[in-house]
Amino acid sequence: MLPFVILRKFIGSSGMLQKARSKLGMIGICLVKSGWASNQALAVYIGASFFPSAVQKFRNFFFKKCQNDIVKYLVSLGPCSEAERFLFPIFVEFCLEEFPDEIKRFKGMIDSADLFKPHTWFPFARAMKRKIVYHCGPTNSGKTYNALQRLLAMEVFDKMTALGVYCSLPTGQEKKHVPFSNHISCTVEMVSTDELYDVVIIDEILQFRERILLCVFHS
Repeated sequence: MLPFVILRKFIGSSGMLQKARSKLGMIGICLVKSGWASNQALAVYIGASFFPSAVQKFRNFFFKKCQNDIVKYLVSLGPCSEAERFLFPIFVEFCLEEFPDEIKRFKGMIDSADLFKPHTWFPFARAMKRKIVYHCGPTNSGKTYNALQRLLAMEVFDKMTALGVYCSLPTGQEKKHVPFSNHISCTVEMVSTDELYDVVIIDEILQFRERILLCVFHS
C-alpha cells in the first residue's frame, strides 16, 4: 500500500491515516472482485484467470507511485464503482506495458478458438482459382467411381501403390510419406491448405451439412 510518509502529508491524525489506508485497501479489493472490470479486461485480452494477479501487481505499483491529489480523490470516493472506473484505464495501460507476452498468448488462444468465420482462415487457399465439378446422385449411382474409383483413403493408397504410382497416405490414424510421390490419398481434415493441387477429389462432400464436420469441409 502507500508508504506511511506519503499518507502523512495529507492526513493529520493517526486515526485518519488508518482510515485512509483502510479505504485504499478496500478499493483495491473491490477492483480484484469487480465483475465489470474483469469483463472489460477481456476486451484487451486480459483473461479472467490472470486478472486477479494483474490487479494485485497493479495495486502494488499504483499505490506506491500515485500522486497525493489522486490519493485524496480515491479516499474521498471510497470502495465504489466510480473508483473502479477511475482506476480501470490506468490498469489497462499498466497491463499493456507490463504483460505484453501474457496478452499476446491469450489473444492467440482466443483467435484459434474462433470458429465462427471459417472462410477467413485460409486466404491463400481461397485465392486460388479452382474448377469445381460436383457429382450428384443417389447412393450407389457411380458418383465416386466416376470421380475416382475410391471408397476410403486407404483403398486409394493401396490401389495406386499396386499400380506403381507413388502415393502418400496422411490420415488421422497413420501417416505414410512416400518419397517422390506426386499423389496424396488422405482424409479431408488432413488436406494441406497451403499446397497447390492440379486435381482434388472430395468424397462424401454432402457431409459439409453436418455441424461437427462443417469447419473441416469449409477450410
